Amino acid sequence: MRVSERAAQVWSILAFAATHRQVLTYDIVAKLTGLARQGLGPVLEPIQSYCIERRLPPLTILVVKADTGLPGSGFMQ
Repeated sequence: MRVSERAAQVWSILAFAATHRQVLTYDIVAKLTGLARQGLGPVLEPIQSYCIERRLPPLTILVVKADTGLPGSGFMQ
């Protein structure tokens, strides 16, 4: 599956989480998608860029580290 297809899959998960006011850890997103936790950055980046370009709320902020409750270092607001 291409990054764009994975990003669309993750977008759906994040939109659902936003609708239900939920925050997800990287581990949860990895389990839901079947991706390795370490492989999520390249999939989240296009979502983040899309939101920034269109001045949408940053959906990727909903994905956080379990130990800190904060987004990863690649998150830009």
